[in-house]
Amino acid sequence: MPSHYTVDLAVSYDMGDQPENEYLRNISLQLVVNNVTNKRPPFAYKASTSGSGGSAFWGLVDSPIQRQISLTITKTW
Repeated sequence: MPSHYTVDLAVSYDMGDQPENEYLRNISLQLVVNNVTNKRPPFAYKASTSGSGGSAFWGLVDSPIQRQISLTITKTW
């Protein structure tokens, strides 16, 4: 199976108690982008011995979904 590297990016910001508006205090934001370059994983057919069917990707590491973007907003009281 060929080598497969991806670039991931994570950025976070914590507002702390700085904002004047009380509702905006203690909010943290986190943006995560997995596989920034949207690179496809290598094809690696794997037969199943458990009877559940084969797979075309190494499921422990690779994902056929490719790029994934998530935004997390957390508020502490």
